[in-house]
Amino acid sequence: MPDTMTVNDTEYTVLRLLGKGKGGYSYLVTDGEREYVLKQIHHEPCEYYTFGDKLQSELRDYETLRALGIPLPRLLAVDKAQERILKEDIAGPTVAELRESGRRTGAGRSRCAPCAPFYTPRG
Repeated sequence: MPDTMTVNDTEYTVLRLLGKGKGGYSYLVTDGEREYVLKQIHHEPCEYYTFGDKLQSELRDYETLRALGIPLPRLLAVDKAQERILKEDIAGPTVAELRESGRRTGAGRSRCAPCAPFYTPRG
């Protein structure tokens, strides 16, 4: 894990890895005043998905969800040259942490709480 990462020449200190998805790694980062989520697009093979331009796919998907009225963390910056996206951080456990603990999002504060009303629990 890198110690620091930049987005459009602004340096951020990496606090921890939040998770890895089919398109990239998400890190919790700080500028010394606030915390953010920085997504670094990766080009690792994915057996079940074929990508074109991953960064453009991420941005298109974000805009589609936003246009549908789904609450999302604000997109703050895009560094096309380094394929990085900076978003606001929503305090609380990640979806992976909730899954590991067996807890559901409920009305509690979590990184996935803003989207909770749009999901139907199974079970």
